[in-house]
Amino acid sequence: MIRIVGLNRNENPMQEFLLLQNQGSLRQNIRGLAVVAEASIDDGAHANGVHLFAESELIPAGCFILLRTGVGIPRWTKTKDGQLIYNAYIGRDESLWINISGPIHVLTPQHTWVERKEHVTVV
Repeated sequence: MIRIVGLNRNENPMQEFLLLQNQGSLRQNIRGLAVVAEASIDDGAHANGVHLFAESELIPAGCFILLRTGVGIPRWTKTKDGQLIYNAYIGRDESLWINISGPIHVLTPQHTWVERKEHVTVV
């Protein structure tokens, strides 16, 4: 279960971030995970207050994801105290969360449907 554990609003997009943590007991793939500002749902005024994770990265239980507003290459690093942390980037050149107030939601895929590649013949 991925949860938001921190938010740092800042005018510099490289210093603005959401801190998420896998608080479940299993590794979780972040592909398809969405971070959505309440303002984007209510009135669409901040429709860009949405981020979808495209990378297929497994986050071990207890590990953190640092989602920076700025531009960068997603990668694993270690914190000063030796903890693994996954660095992800929204890819904006201006701050996002500083202009959006209210709740921010984490939405996870509940179900995935994939069409079969082979044709099934029913007799």
